Amino acid sequence: MYDEQLANAGTTGEIERLIFDEAVFDDVIQKTISSQLEAKETIRVANVSVTVTITDDCLLLSLPTLDGTYDAQTVFIAETEEARCWGNDLLDFYWGSAQPLERYLSGQN
Repeated sequence: MYDEQLANAGTTGEIERLIFDEAVFDDVIQKTISSQLEAKETIRVANVSVTVTITDDCLLLSLPTLDGTYDAQTVFIAETEEARCWGNDLLDFYWGSAQPLERYLSGQN
């Protein structure tokens, strides 16, 4: 599911890495020509069901509902250094298992 509010929030700050769920990316890529995507090396695609955002101030974590659907209304917020470190470890885990954008796109053709 594509969340317009989260997409707009990402335009106001520096984004280092993005990991899209396959279904979300496939929905977004239909609206965006892949050649127009900037900084492709910062984008990867994986089968993920959580939303993790780490800022200089906090960790935001959104888990799916019990039926597995995306829940944009429920977000866990933690404002400690330990939480941000844990969030970075979680992001590193997903980043390591996700496909680089170019590889994902070449597999779709």
